[in-house]
Amino acid sequence: MTDFAVVSAGTDVTRPMLSDHSDLRIGATCFTAGGAISALHIHSHKQPSFGEGEARLGDRFVIPSEQTHGCIPSETSIFVPRFSPRRDDFH
Repeated sequence: MTDFAVVSAGTDVTRPMLSDHSDLRIGATCFTAGGAISALHIHSHKQPSFGEGEARLGDRFVIPSEQTHGCIPSETSIFVPRFSPRRDDFH
């Protein structure tokens, strides 16, 4: 089992890596307070995700490639995006 570092992605936002492979990367974006900000960003990867919190457990969505997106949840939330092909800049 690999231990991954938890990376700060802003005030009240962390990104623990959950799984890492040469073809696939699965991480989480954890918002530890309502109003925490995941800044607007864009990437070439499709981003299928599921969530808990503001996005209720089991809610699923897909962000298309080259779509500007971000998040400001109103409550503590966790989003789990998957990237295939692997997105190397997501830590």
